[in-house]
Amino acid sequence: VWSTKGITSPDFKEVFIQVTDSMYLQKGFQFRFFNYATLSGSFDMWHLDYIRLGRFRRNNDAIDDLTIVSPPHSYIKDYTSMPWSHFKKDPISYTILDFEVNMKNLSEYGKPFTNYYKVFDSTSEVFSSTSVSQTCDADIAAQPGLPFKVCHFLNSSIQNNFSFPTTGKLNEERVTFWVLNSTKASPDVNIENDTISTKQIFDTYYSYDDGTAEQAYSVNEAGAMVAYKFNSVKTDTLEAVLMSFPDMLEDMSDRRFKIIVWTDLNSDPIYEGVLREPKVNGVHDFNRYPLADPVVVSGEFYVGWLQTLQKKMYVGFDLNIDNSQNIFYTVNNGSDWFNTSFKGSLLVRPDFGQANVPSAGIKGLEIVETEIDNIFNFYPNPVQYFLTIAAIDIGIHEYQIFNLQGKLILSNSFSTSTQLNIGDLAPGAYLLKVTNSSSDYTQNETLIVR
Repeated sequence: VWSTKGITSPDFKEVFIQVTDSMYLQKGFQFRFFNYATLSGSFDMWHLDYIRLGRFRRNNDAIDDLTIVSPPHSYIKDYTSMPWSHFKKDPISYTILDFEVNMKNLSEYGKPFTNYYKVFDSTSEVFSSTSVSQTCDADIAAQPGLPFKVCHFLNSSIQNNFSFPTTGKLNEERVTFWVLNSTKASPDVNIENDTISTKQIFDTYYSYDDGTAEQAYSVNEAGAMVAYKFNSVKTDTLEAVLMSFPDMLEDMSDRRFKIIVWTDLNSDPIYEGVLREPKVNGVHDFNRYPLADPVVVSGEFYVGWLQTLQKKMYVGFDLNIDNSQNIFYTVNNGSDWFNTSFKGSLLVRPDFGQANVPSAGIKGLEIVETEIDNIFNFYPNPVQYFLTIAAIDIGIHEYQIFNLQGKLILSNSFSTSTQLNIGDLAPGAYLLKVTNSSSDYTQNETLIVR
């Protein structure tokens, strides 16, 4: 009875469908929605909201309802979460001064309202705000059919003087608060959308993202690096990096990367890890990659990665919060860094302890301890025509291919990566030997030619 093509707009579209046939106007009436989509990843997502079936309705009629559309992303400055041990150093300084709640008046006339919020910890209510009864632009009533915002002050003497309390929690490693925001209006045909609860999490990590990835971010150059800027409010030891790898169309099991930490992108890294594997656990799951040698940081620092292959390695990307000003990339070994042009936040978090990551849509935390010692990648293997050899380090490398009788068949030098045409080799097994001339590191692989 109705259909629509997929669009890229995140906005909801209101649709009215009349049900007039008498065969449907009886008990047990059912309807359902079909989505024709790609099944191999997070490509064709769609959302339904506010499905209402009612008598005596007409096309385009208004609903006498005042509703909360979306809450704030965070109640602390700059981040969606920060380590509790850092926040409690100066709670008032790190709490935002005010926040906005996005709302909409679906009715056809102006509607008076009141809006307030309460804060709870795991055991009790810790704060209740003063109610407000006007929009942010000082209109007393919510205007008919239009979105509007309600403003609340936190760390301010204007209305409330609130920051998340530390009393009794100074020795805790992580703390969670729940902020309950509620609206009252009369009349209101649907009170279920008048209250919303959000979490403010203080764990052991910094985060810019909201915990869910609407897209994925990648670079497609061997040796390319991505750096994500953070600012630690106190001197502390960086223990690990949390990364989320969404399940995409491409199989990333052959991809390898190194975690890198910088204090300044104009200087050498203060940490460069061993080869790691991007582990895909689910749409929004995080993996924890411990640093082999934890590093001390204070103030500005960067965490990121170096990838070994020209193939893309996809990292979760949150479109709801824009922190593109903190994302940088380079494709020439750090000689030139560029600010990304994509608006959003990476699902990458520096961890100063053992993070729990209790966020919306996240099942749990996968701890990845396995280190990958090989510094060369070979693909595909078995191979029929072209073989790619990629190195994690930029430098002078040499490859040699021997047959099983020990005779040298092919050899040459390369930097970073090379592609060999082996279509003339007879099918069978060969020995591939690759050497890093600067470190005398040698890696041997059995090569199968089809």
